[in-house]
Amino acid sequence: MNAKRKNILLVLKEQRPTVFETILKHGHMMHWSIEYYPAEIPKNWYGDGAIVDYISPQEIARLPKGTPIATRSSIIADNIFPVRADTEYNMAMVFNFFRSRGYRNYAVANAHPMLYDPVTVIGRMAKEAGYNYDFIYWNLVGKKVMKEDFTRCIKVIGEWLLQLPKPCALYIGRIRSVHLVYRACEQVGVSIPKDVAIVSNTDDPEYGVNLLPSISVMSDNHEGAAIKMVEGLDGLINGKPAPRQIQLIRSDRIVARGSTDAYAVEHPATMQAIDYILSNYSNPQLTLQDITRAAGCTAVTLQRNFAKYLRRLPSSFLQEVRLEGAAAMLEKTTLNLQEIAQNVGYGSNMSLSLAFKSRFGMAPGQYRKNLNRVNRK
Repeated sequence: MNAKRKNILLVLKEQRPTVFETILKHGHMMHWSIEYYPAEIPKNWYGDGAIVDYISPQEIARLPKGTPIATRSSIIADNIFPVRADTEYNMAMVFNFFRSRGYRNYAVANAHPMLYDPVTVIGRMAKEAGYNYDFIYWNLVGKKVMKEDFTRCIKVIGEWLLQLPKPCALYIGRIRSVHLVYRACEQVGVSIPKDVAIVSNTDDPEYGVNLLPSISVMSDNHEGAAIKMVEGLDGLINGKPAPRQIQLIRSDRIVARGSTDAYAVEHPATMQAIDYILSNYSNPQLTLQDITRAAGCTAVTLQRNFAKYLRRLPSSFLQEVRLEGAAAMLEKTTLNLQEIAQNVGYGSNMSLSLAFKSRFGMAPGQYRKNLNRVNRK
């Protein structure tokens, strides 16, 4: 006789296709009957367990006592499996992304303080490295979080942007606030990415699709979070004890776009080499000798300068430029892999595919598929 199917409540306040599809797929494998509500927990619901992306203690009280719950909220309890982003790891990835582009000035912008705050994490990293650092909470007046006033926000952010040392690497904690910073930059004449290079926290077309230049983002591992919530809830339903600490999910990459299409290197010879690579990386015959000739220095000096200003060797920088170019073409064009390989300086689609998988953790085809899934939203 077949076991009774489990009745599972699914409430997603943030409508992310990747999360929804992953939970449905893996829930089906668990033989769950998933009851989906897009915004809130229905009154008097009962069943075997719930996945709620973000839940408050008041909402927990709406469910039958002891109902197993998987969530992205940071709540520790005997019936809850909590999952959240690994802020420490993710901010280190953002910091090192900018650092590899030569930045020595760092800043973070948020509407208000957060529980796991990038303001604190990036600030600590910048100070430990001896770099300049600043931050803003534009809706915080004294200790009070104010209701957002568009005109006031633009003014406050604009004044803050003007006093930042340039060029500056800026992280914005929520993608839905990026348009405010873009508008403030436009208002006060701060150029993106020349004066301020920007990365935000996740890829969300609702908030970032029409921005110019296009916004670079930290690729939020929504699929990994969804799988972990499904597996965690299944464990709770089957009697496994709830974890006594929050389960952390790491982002896997920075999706580099126009808002970070700049380098903050003030050393002329190194910048000449960078410009030469950016102009000629599509040439598969490009050599270190070509680059040193363009920079007017020896190979030893060039390698020393790249290590000092970009924390990598010229060969590593060239490969990164080629792979970022391939990633951009996978997102923005319908070119096949062979055509992309030819455009970014790889001799074959196989060599590009191997390098791409090593760098991004997935094959080029899967990378394109994932981006298309995000952009379908």
